[in-house]
Amino acid sequence: MAANCQFAFAVHLLTLLAHKAGEPMTSSALAASVNTHPVVIRRLLATLSRAGIVVTGKGSQAGSRLQRSPSEITLGEVFRITMPASSAALYPHGPNKRCLIGHNIEGVLITILGSARAAFEEALGNYTLADVLARVAEGADEIPKPISSKAAASA
Repeated sequence: MAANCQFAFAVHLLTLLAHKAGEPMTSSALAASVNTHPVVIRRLLATLSRAGIVVTGKGSQAGSRLQRSPSEITLGEVFRITMPASSAALYPHGPNKRCLIGHNIEGVLITILGSARAAFEEALGNYTLADVLARVAEGADEIPKPISSKAAASA
C-alpha cells in the first residue's frame, strides 16, 4: 500500500512559491527542493492550477507562481484538492458479502472515515499558507496554534 505524498508536496511547493513572493519558479527548481522528479511536480502544479491556486506559464523557463495571496489559501483547501475522498479506498476487490462482517463493514467504515475526514479538513482550514511560511521562516518544527487572522477571527 503506497503512501500518498501529494498533500505534503503541495504544501511544500506552495510555501516555496509564497516565499518567492510572485517570482516564477520552474518545476525543476521546485522538484529540487521537494526532492522528487520534475514530472511529479508538473502534474501537481496542473492540479493546483485547475483549482486556481497557482498560475503556470508556457515553456521550459516560464515557471509557476501563486495566483492568490498565501493568507487566502488554507491547508484544508489544499488537502481537498490533493486528497480527493476517493483516495481513501477501503478494499481493492470488496469484502466477502456472504460474511456478516464483510456484508456491512464498508458502509460503516465509509461513514466513520467521512466524519473523521470532515473534522480533519475543518482543522486544516484553520491554517493558511501564510501560517506555514511564517513557521518555516521561524524554524519551528511544530505548529501549536494558528497564527493567521483567519484562525484568530474564528476562535
